[in-house]
Amino acid sequence: MSHDKERYANDPAYRAMLIAANKARREANPAKVIAADRRKRLRHRYGINPEDYDAMVARQDGLCAVCRRRPITRLCVDHSHDTRMLRSLLCRGCNAGLGHFEDNPDFLRAGADYVEIWRIIHARKLAAGFKPIPIRTSKPKKRKDTRCRPTSSPMKNPKPRA
Repeated sequence: MSHDKERYANDPAYRAMLIAANKARREANPAKVIAADRRKRLRHRYGINPEDYDAMVARQDGLCAVCRRRPITRLCVDHSHDTRMLRSLLCRGCNAGLGHFEDNPDFLRAGADYVEIWRIIHARKLAAGFKPIPIRTSKPKKRKDTRCRPTSSPMKNPKPRA
């Protein structure tokens, strides 16, 4: 079926026929449609195909390039917004974190320093006998766990920067 943009815009019957045909095709072949959509998205956004993506996953042993954990969901393709070039594959949390810090190394370092300072302060307070504040929430919310699964070597105590 060829797609005529002008006819689609001006002929409601033609538009309804195409929409119904596309809906029937999606319902009859959901896996095929999902695979085709993924292929288009990878090609359009990043200039790669699913085979390239799978090769990247294999090179990283299926682990996030930042936290080195295996995600529950698919790894995200990380890229530089400045150079529009690919970097590596990240879990959703690390990808979102870099995005929130605007890919700015100064912001990331400042955030790491902030967390490390408060870790030291809290350790000293706990050692001196301070009691932590009980954090109460109303009702625990049931949600799908989208965090990473720990690998065999979790990074609980990463090496300090020199």
